[in-house]
Amino acid sequence: MDRATVYNGEELIETDILNGNKFAMIGLAKLAQAVLGTAPVLQGLACTPGTGLTAAIAAGQVYQMAAVDATPYSSLGVDSRQVLKQGILADPIAVPVPAPGTAGKSINYLVQVQFQEVDTGALVLPFYNASNPAIPYSGPGGLGTSSMTIRSGKCAVQVKAGAMASTGSQVTPTPDAGWIGAYSVQVDYGMTTVPAPNIAPVAGAPFLTLALPQAAPLSQVQNNGLCYAVDAGAANAYAAAYSPAVTVLTDGMVLEFKAANANTGTATFSPDGLAVKAIIGGAHAPLQGGEIVAGGEVELMWHATLNSWVLLGCTGGALQVGAATQSRHAVSLSQVLSLVGGMNSLSYFMGQL
Repeated sequence: MDRATVYNGEELIETDILNGNKFAMIGLAKLAQAVLGTAPVLQGLACTPGTGLTAAIAAGQVYQMAAVDATPYSSLGVDSRQVLKQGILADPIAVPVPAPGTAGKSINYLVQVQFQEVDTGALVLPFYNASNPAIPYSGPGGLGTSSMTIRSGKCAVQVKAGAMASTGSQVTPTPDAGWIGAYSVQVDYGMTTVPAPNIAPVAGAPFLTLALPQAAPLSQVQNNGLCYAVDAGAANAYAAAYSPAVTVLTDGMVLEFKAANANTGTATFSPDGLAVKAIIGGAHAPLQGGEIVAGGEVELMWHATLNSWVLLGCTGGALQVGAATQSRHAVSLSQVLSLVGGMNSLSYFMGQL
């Protein structure tokens, strides 16, 4: 990281201070980029029902790539190099989400976020008066004009309304260019407040769910504490709560749980209250019963294309396999039965072994 150098007896100039600020900001930005990467990240900014038809946004930050200085920074010129900048929302705010005026209609609002850099703190500053050093100028050249004293990195929050539509068919709008989608808020005709279940993060919202102070120690990685939980559902309807909570399903995500009950047929799974989705076997077919046993350790993988959880295995449970097509493939029971001509033939065949 660069540091400005000054000397004893030197006549200090403004660029010494400005460069000190700039170099420190770049150093912090590069550190944040090394930890978070270059994609946008949201931290904090919880969205909850506000007073009346408003959504309350808690304090938080946005991290987004931006120019070091898109406009001149006092005596320093434009610097178009891109770094990861931090925008801060220091205090909670409330954003309006009005209800539609037509019965049977609903509107989905998008809460979107963006890093913005704003020059603030306008003051009329004293400037050196070469003709009479004892009496400073009021503003540049003595004109009494104000100067900005702070360059602020802000977390801007904005609400974008979707098209009004029949309840259940309304669509959340997409973020505007340069903005980051954070939450979808559904407001129905006749509502006077927003119910908490009507507020949800939009798919792909880049919230930082695990900060460094809460990062797992090596022991938690070794004991699989991040992806393992105990089943809290019922037979054929499995559910589990993880820490940190799963907020969105990602293709290839693998989760594990200890089953409380065996399955007797088709089954579903819901982590942390997310939408209930089917569990299918390794052959991508519905479960038939006995693939999950009570007390078994279950491993599932989310398959986005199939919109299902694929059962990778359960200790003590039967394993679903696809039809064998090669000499060293495992065969299913149905294939064996078809080859030996039915159960009687199978019994005879087994008796000859």
